[in-house]
Amino acid sequence: MPHLPEFRPDVDMVKVKFQKGLVFQSGSQFKDVVREYAIQNGKDIFFKKNEPTRVRAKCGGVNCPWELYASKIDDTPTFVVKTFNETHQCPRINANRFATGKWLGKKYLDEFKMHDKWGISSFQLKVGKDHTLKISRDKAYRARTFASKTIEGSYEEQYNVLWDYAEEIKWTNKGSTVEILTDKTEDGKPRFKRMYICYGGLKQGFNEGCRPVVGLDGCHTKGVHPGQLLTAVGIDGNNQMYPVAFAVVEIENKDTWSWFVNLLRDDLKIENSLHWSFITDKQKGLEQALKGLWGDGIPEAEHRHCVRHLEKNFIKVFKDKTLKNLLWKAAKSDTVRRFEAVMEEIKVLDEEAFKWLMAAGPHHWSRAL
Repeated sequence: MPHLPEFRPDVDMVKVKFQKGLVFQSGSQFKDVVREYAIQNGKDIFFKKNEPTRVRAKCGGVNCPWELYASKIDDTPTFVVKTFNETHQCPRINANRFATGKWLGKKYLDEFKMHDKWGISSFQLKVGKDHTLKISRDKAYRARTFASKTIEGSYEEQYNVLWDYAEEIKWTNKGSTVEILTDKTEDGKPRFKRMYICYGGLKQGFNEGCRPVVGLDGCHTKGVHPGQLLTAVGIDGNNQMYPVAFAVVEIENKDTWSWFVNLLRDDLKIENSLHWSFITDKQKGLEQALKGLWGDGIPEAEHRHCVRHLEKNFIKVFKDKTLKNLLWKAAKSDTVRRFEAVMEEIKVLDEEAFKWLMAAGPHHWSRAL
């Protein structure tokens, strides 16, 4: 009906105003605009009648006459305002049933994109300033969660596209290795378990220009589906760290480390272990995985422990800074005689510290041995 004014969302939603004869594209749009009006004006609006062909909104204020009624035009989806009493006789309220977590998440979606670590308290203050609204921490948290899912997609959606992601890596970075391991759920559908990635460019760079030294370590991943991140790092010709491969696994143990290092061995073409060195912490599962990597009768590669990890465990027991400095001096000693001299100093200073370090296996952490 061209002679009737039409609601323009991009313009009229900024400051909602109703009038008799105003046309909306659908009943859904009409109700959304009513909700926006209620929030903008701080009024307790509710839908007294909410049917597919007609909607009546009223104000819940005491004896407030405000009322709005719209219905469909013939067999079209279009709704038109038939009755409108714009008079309010009620004060503004600072809480609103329509200001849901979903509404807030949509309203502040762009700002959540720019501030991914936006604090709950700061968000509450922002909403209060913009809309004269008081929202609970729970509602603010729901808004942030909705915005995060909208921006990043739900965890389930992201897991569902892992296989497409793997194929994209192989297509754009030729020679890459991507392995995905799954379990089966009770209904027979695959469920993500592990994922290993070694990019083709990194693989080639390591094999052509890095030393045969690999550092292995793991750390926790947080979130709705926690797990472990396993990593392999090399050393390039400038003595700088060189990323090689990583994997996301369910837990850090012998099984997951064995799976990881066997894939890594194939990617780095490790056929003869004699000239290779691996640096790790003292995680038992990792040690066992490395021992089983070469098979019976094949000499093991050099296996060293990270002194930084050793130091962290050492200072938990022995607080003396002098002992810590001597530990590093012993680790850096380049001859057996110098190493033994430093260990003798430690023994004189604290015999228990000496025994602790000897039990840690100096051949794994001292340069001299």
